[in-house]
Amino acid sequence: MYKHIKVTFLNIFTVVILFVGCKTLRNVQDAQSLTKSSNFRLSSIKLKDLSGHLVDLKEFEGKPIFINFWATWCSPCRSELSSIMKLSERYQNEIIFLEASHEEVETILHFKQDHKTNLKFLILENEYLDLYITKLPTTFLINRKGKIFEEIEGFRDWTETDQEDMIIELLENDK
Repeated sequence: MYKHIKVTFLNIFTVVILFVGCKTLRNVQDAQSLTKSSNFRLSSIKLKDLSGHLVDLKEFEGKPIFINFWATWCSPCRSELSSIMKLSERYQNEIIFLEASHEEVETILHFKQDHKTNLKFLILENEYLDLYITKLPTTFLINRKGKIFEEIEGFRDWTETDQEDMIIELLENDK
């Protein structure tokens, strides 16, 4: 009986995650009610590479950035990874692609090995809510001037025309 209840619960949980996305575990309404200052959010991002070296987004100044906040346990995050890989292959000389997760280095290294990807994975030192990220995956498209051009919450197939149109707009945007 308990096994049946457990299986039913897991099935329901999986369906909810697929349709809603992966929510962080804190109070989402509190985070949404806070002011989302673009400059504050970007300057607050604390990243490290998988070797433990600090990564500052200012290193990429002058180039558009695609930064995807995700987690290995998030099914929609894993599902959109292949389309991000295709997009990064197409725009690798024009856009910096970053994958940021608030997980242990070993977890991300294991994931990276299993999925044979050359995307740049980083450790997010902040909690997701510190950056007002309330849903995973969330992607920031940052223009050449270091401003958030677009924030996209939830799963996307980045190979679809409307998503690629957004990328083209990012490349053409100088605001």
